[in-house]
Amino acid sequence: KLLQQQPAPPPPVYVPTGLYEVPQIERSWIVTLAKIEVPTLVRMERRALTLEIAYYLLRKNILGDFVETGVFTGGTAILLMQSLQRWDNVQTNKRQLWACDSFEGLPAPDQKNDIQKEGPVAQGSFSASLETFSDNMRKYDSYDETRLHILKGWFSDTLPTAPITKISFLRLDGDLYVSTRDPLLALYHKISRGGIVYVDD
Repeated sequence: KLLQQQPAPPPPVYVPTGLYEVPQIERSWIVTLAKIEVPTLVRMERRALTLEIAYYLLRKNILGDFVETGVFTGGTAILLMQSLQRWDNVQTNKRQLWACDSFEGLPAPDQKNDIQKEGPVAQGSFSASLETFSDNMRKYDSYDETRLHILKGWFSDTLPTAPITKISFLRLDGDLYVSTRDPLLALYHKISRGGIVYVDD
């Protein structure tokens, strides 16, 4: 449905990473979807890589759910849900998508580790409401209540007790040291053998 709503883009220039074996028909779908202007600050190349990783994990049947920490307005969560709907074998293992965010922007930065070129990162930056996220997921036919779990709150509070058992794809987009560290501390031991951690920062 998502692809049907969008005009066909011009033929893309796509250079695969070489890390994942993606057949041409699926590569074309990946690039077409990655070029759609979903609500995200993530560049097209990184959107395509996210989908490429998802394809690899699902085709290799690496057990575990998809988890994204730092979903912001929902752009890459839309892509992850679309990949699950297209490639997941629901007969053997219906994987879930865990969307984790404070929905209040960034936490207080670590004064030692979170200094960027332009100066300190402001607490509350990159804030998007839960309503905005949910509306965007629905707009792009990706609010699948049978798969989607939304964890609202600071990662240090929500992730240690989150009922996630196994993870195949952990996508970290927390922008700060603390919001990258906290998911790793809470979830790394749940990553399945062969699973992938992608730090998009």
